[in-house]
Amino acid sequence: MTRHEYSSGSGIDVARESVLSFGEAARYVGKLKCTKAVAFQTLFRWATKGCRGVVLETICVGGTRCTSKEALQRFFDAMTRVRSGVPASGAQVDHGVGAPGVDLGDVDAILRRAGIVGESSEGAQ
Repeated sequence: MTRHEYSSGSGIDVARESVLSFGEAARYVGKLKCTKAVAFQTLFRWATKGCRGVVLETICVGGTRCTSKEALQRFFDAMTRVRSGVPASGAQVDHGVGAPGVDLGDVDAILRRAGIVGESSEGAQ
C-alpha cells in the first residue's frame, strides 16, 4: 500500500479549523448530501488512497484519526476541479514522480552529478 505524506504546511490547523472525528465527518457529509451518513470506510479510503489522485487531509488526535470541515471543503473543491479537467493547484494531489506539472528542479544537474549524462548535455539535442 502506498503511503501519502504531505508536509507542505497546508495541513489541518486545529486552532482555526473545526476538527471532526471520522464518525462526525461521515454524518456531516451525509447532511451535505441530504442523505444518511457516508460509510466510515469511505472517509478512510479518501484519506489513504485518495480519489482520482486527491487525498483527504487528516490529523491524529489522541490516537483517533480526524479531519476537519475545512479539509473536507478543500477535498471537495479539488475533486470538483479534477472532474472538470481544471488543474488542482494547491490541492493535495498525488501525481507521482515525473508526472506532468511536477517540478523536478534542474534535471540536467541531477543527471550530471549521478554520472548519467556528460557535462555538455545541451549540445546533444
